[in-house]
Amino acid sequence: MSIKIFKKLGGSFEPPVITHKFTINKNLKWLSIELKYDKKSRFGLILWDSNKKIRAQILCTKSPIVIVIDESGKQSSASTLPGPIVQGEWTIETFKFLPELNCNINEDINYEIDINLGTDDINLEGTIPLGENIWTLYSDNTSFLSVNTYEWNKRKKEGLRWYKGDFHTHTTISDGKMTPKMNINQAKIMEMDFFVSTDHNILSTGWVEGDVLVIPGMEITSQKGHFNALGINKWIDFRLNTPDGGLSTDSGMNRLMTETKGAGGLCSINHSMMTPWAWTYKETLLENIDTLEIICDPSYETSNQATEDVLDIWTKLWNDGYRIWGIGGSDSHLLAHETYIEEGEPSLIGDPGTFVLAEGLSASEIIKGVSLGRIYVSRGPKLDVKVKLEDKSFNVGGNLTKLFENSEEKTVEYVIDLSNVKDELNIIFIENGKRVYSKTITEDNIITYAFKWKDTEYSWLRADIRNKEGKLVGFINPIYKGYKNKNLKTWKDLLEFDGGHNFE
Repeated sequence: MSIKIFKKLGGSFEPPVITHKFTINKNLKWLSIELKYDKKSRFGLILWDSNKKIRAQILCTKSPIVIVIDESGKQSSASTLPGPIVQGEWTIETFKFLPELNCNINEDINYEIDINLGTDDINLEGTIPLGENIWTLYSDNTSFLSVNTYEWNKRKKEGLRWYKGDFHTHTTISDGKMTPKMNINQAKIMEMDFFVSTDHNILSTGWVEGDVLVIPGMEITSQKGHFNALGINKWIDFRLNTPDGGLSTDSGMNRLMTETKGAGGLCSINHSMMTPWAWTYKETLLENIDTLEIICDPSYETSNQATEDVLDIWTKLWNDGYRIWGIGGSDSHLLAHETYIEEGEPSLIGDPGTFVLAEGLSASEIIKGVSLGRIYVSRGPKLDVKVKLEDKSFNVGGNLTKLFENSEEKTVEYVIDLSNVKDELNIIFIENGKRVYSKTITEDNIITYAFKWKDTEYSWLRADIRNKEGKLVGFINPIYKGYKNKNLKTWKDLLEFDGGHNFE
């Protein structure tokens, strides 16, 4: 059984969603879709079955692309929901978004969809396999698409320690060049323990087997900015044809962040100050932001300045009383040997490394560690951090308020044990936005900074790590005491307070 659809998708800055219907009226074992189109663009497709379940998510960056869905999952493609090919009316939604910088989103696209269905065996050759670890099971009792078989509490490693990971990765499932298997292999080379799968507007439904923990996520992607939904247990409805406009409106984006939290996830704003991908949703509620990506793909030519800009607004958020944690992301799109700049550094998964202090290596424990701010980011040096006050020890991200309730002045001792130091580094302590102490090292070393705090008035302190050229190569998230009534409410408030950044 074969069905062919031919259509022109008109161009506009806010691309339309076009709907196609087809009917399945007999028992089948598999379904395949081949999508072809005639212009260089990023072309999206979502396939819904008659029970309103998402069965496939596609983001094409080249034509053609083929996906397969079968009953068992053994022959299903990545980002599909395996299970019964149910009878009734199925729906295909097509759209285009986020063009390459040299593409014209206003151009029309002519596309062809070839749907094949059958009862015999199907060959998966030419598609990206779903993988041995299937994260979702077809069920009438779940939402559009749920990660309902993922083992959130299963540990790959035991013990309280710093686990190295990456919170911003891409594969050939969207616009990356590395396959899921290649990402696993490269992560092992980079001595990583985990990473989050964050392909553009696609929730992964499975992954290949490997020693590295892979955590479900998706990068919510639009013309106005990107945020990562980290550790989510269901698909986030970003579509432009939702009642609030989805990605196309500020209210829609606020809803997506609320939906992310309801799915057990964290909201992380990506490359927020890096044009042309800067965050420009002015009415974004700051209270919805859990983390900011401070260092994003340090191999990219505009990364250094963007890092300094986001570091500045991060400081202002903390000064206003927001406890938003900083993380890193490789935003890896290239093959391991490729570079954006001739003779430049390769763009690698795990660079920078984001280290999370957790009781064990499971998805739930990593996400919890992030939510508590137990994070440092590094492009090389490895750290162990201890914060001591009287006879008590605190972790990075620690709240010291209770120990200052008697208003006595007390000494806090902040100890950083640095290893794998290969070049000159400057460790800089930042208190309430101001440099208060720094030390230069050229080899493995232990740095101790003792300072005094008094009463429960709001204060915070973090540490930055810079190389001899002054480039940020790492940082440690703040410790703090006290609370503050916030004055800033939206992203617009923040940018205006920060000096009027304008990315339009």
